[in-house]
Amino acid sequence: MSMTPTTLIVLAANGITAIWCAALLMLVVWQAPHQRANQYFGVAMLTLGSYVVANALGRFIDELSLDATDTTYLAVTIYGVFVVSMFYFASEFAQHLTTVTRFMRLIGLILVAVQALALWTDNLLVDIVPSASDHGSYYGRWTTTGRIAGANTLIYLFVSSIVLYRMRDERGRALWPAPALAGIGTLCSIVLWPAIPLPLNAVFLAGAAAALGLPVLRYKVFNPRANLFARLAEKNLELQEANRLKSEFLATMSHELRTPLNSIIGYTQLVVNGNYGALNSTQRDRLEKVIRNGYNLLGLINDVLDLNRIESGRVTLERHSIATPDLLESVLVMLEPLAQQKGLVIRREFKNCPPVYGDEMRIRQIVTNILANAIKFTDRGSITIRASRAANVIKFEFSDTGIGIAPEQFETVFAEFRQVDSSSTRRHEGTGLGLAITRRLVEMHGGHIWLESAPGRGTTFYVTLPAASTGKTGPLTRGVVREAQGATVLLLADNREVLDMLADRFAGNGYRAIAAQLGNDGLSLVHEHKPDAIAMDLMLPDRDGWQVLQVLKSDPVMRAIPVIIMSVIDNHPRALCRASDDALARPLDDDRLLSAIDQAAAGRPPRAPILIVTGQREEQDRLAAMLQSQGYATESVQSGAAALDWVRDNTPRLLLLDLLLPDARGLDVLIRVRNDERLSDVPVIVVTPHPSSTGQGAWVEQRHADLIERDPDSVLHAVQAALAARSEPVAQPEVPA
Repeated sequence: MSMTPTTLIVLAANGITAIWCAALLMLVVWQAPHQRANQYFGVAMLTLGSYVVANALGRFIDELSLDATDTTYLAVTIYGVFVVSMFYFASEFAQHLTTVTRFMRLIGLILVAVQALALWTDNLLVDIVPSASDHGSYYGRWTTTGRIAGANTLIYLFVSSIVLYRMRDERGRALWPAPALAGIGTLCSIVLWPAIPLPLNAVFLAGAAAALGLPVLRYKVFNPRANLFARLAEKNLELQEANRLKSEFLATMSHELRTPLNSIIGYTQLVVNGNYGALNSTQRDRLEKVIRNGYNLLGLINDVLDLNRIESGRVTLERHSIATPDLLESVLVMLEPLAQQKGLVIRREFKNCPPVYGDEMRIRQIVTNILANAIKFTDRGSITIRASRAANVIKFEFSDTGIGIAPEQFETVFAEFRQVDSSSTRRHEGTGLGLAITRRLVEMHGGHIWLESAPGRGTTFYVTLPAASTGKTGPLTRGVVREAQGATVLLLADNREVLDMLADRFAGNGYRAIAAQLGNDGLSLVHEHKPDAIAMDLMLPDRDGWQVLQVLKSDPVMRAIPVIIMSVIDNHPRALCRASDDALARPLDDDRLLSAIDQAAAGRPPRAPILIVTGQREEQDRLAAMLQSQGYATESVQSGAAALDWVRDNTPRLLLLDLLLPDARGLDVLIRVRNDERLSDVPVIVVTPHPSSTGQGAWVEQRHADLIERDPDSVLHAVQAALAARSEPVAQPEVPA
């Protein structure tokens, strides 16, 4: 058996290629054989390895007593499968399934099937003959059909290379040399061999194998950690779906239970009231217990519904100024009789407290839950309620002389379906939902809740909520922009005094106010300043306010700007029908107007959007809705590849990143952002189900990112803190001497 230089080159190139393919194939089998991209890659490596082995054996057809025709047919068929599987893997690897890539996949399947059929029916080759110039080698003489088939294969390879090169995803672009090198090798074997017996096909195929495998290793497709993240992301999706089904079940069951329960309570109350005849004392006592426990059960159902709505992000706050003493007294009217039954004294220290800013119904629910809890766990003594202003918040204190709580149980108090111990639950009849709901409602208002207590010494709950605005701090011309909204407000009214008063009020509350008395001037200012909201009177000197509104809503540039109508006549329905966003009657309630502007301008932040990167669509929608309700613009993507594409051309205000993405590229996104000079100062918040158990805290912190728990309140607080930390100091208005 003689070894010519050509044979040695063929054996070396094909041997290296076969070993390389086998090693990569083992990685696939070892790591993640069930992933579709890995399966396509496995087929590509298996067929390429089989083809180069067949090429090597083809040098010893005579020595091994092989059939030259069958060996050639098998090798060519395997090569056709390799060509198609390579493109299948490349398009899957790049996550670039477009109309073009799907068409290329289909054409490839048809091409390899037709060529295999033509080959094995002896329609492509005339015969296989030994090479006169290279001992041990054979070459085929092709028919016209065979030449066309070979040309089609070449075209497919080079078109595949072009398609991959033009992909937006960098991983896809990294694979384009593989089909190009395979095509060049095929061209050499058809055109040059056997006239020039150089083993260029084997050399170029070795290059194609390297071009196919190296990007795979570079992007860590088979990295254990990446695959672990992918599996965790899949499990997380399953948990999200289970949680959604749980929430739907709770909501459905709660609604279904309330209807018959209300009937039970209602009819029992009628019986107790004597509507169906007189009752003796024993009957009345037993039925009153039925009513009392019915109301307890109804309260539990309502708490479950509230908790479910809060968790799903379906609770919205209607904020306005609320008189603090009146609010507290309205709660005490309901609860003070319960305290008196136990001999408890209610002490009031909130007479001169300024107004609080928030949702009246929800703040009343907060106070009710805390006071009801204090009454429940206090057997003797007193309950003291204090309220006062501290900086920009109203601080509430609810002190009792009850049983107290050990410090290690403080967090348990705010957990769902938990009390400090089971004996308390049995003794005092509770589910532990009240304070859990209370904390969430407080945090939705941007406030805080905490407690101080010791066993046997009573408990004091502290709550802070935003204080209502109390007046102006500067003139119109020196107004500043609120960081969370950056809102510019256009004020349009016929009365100059009204305009000056409103402009001063808005400037003092963090807005940049622009005023005009004429409708035409107002329209010009809209084009010039692009305000975030418009508050306008309908009685204008130069034209009807309805006409101005019609112009605003018919202009493609201006129609998205929220408009609040200020009218002497309370014509709210007509205003809304005319496409305004709200309508207020004059004389104006300043706080009501500020609240309307707050809500209207919240959806028009002038800065760059917050980029939300998470694989769960429901979580995306929930986070986006929550952030948008606070005045932030958002963009959402569901994969690391899409995030990398987005940041390539845009700079986000903040990046909200889930590392457990379906394509396991969350780490790539974080590294890219931190290594890009343009993006280096963008705050990054990494969300995870359990930050304390991920083991990645130190790694994330090294890349100047925050690691937080994946719940809406934590996310919102982290976003606000991150943006506040990087914001420029707000200019204070100049007050004339």
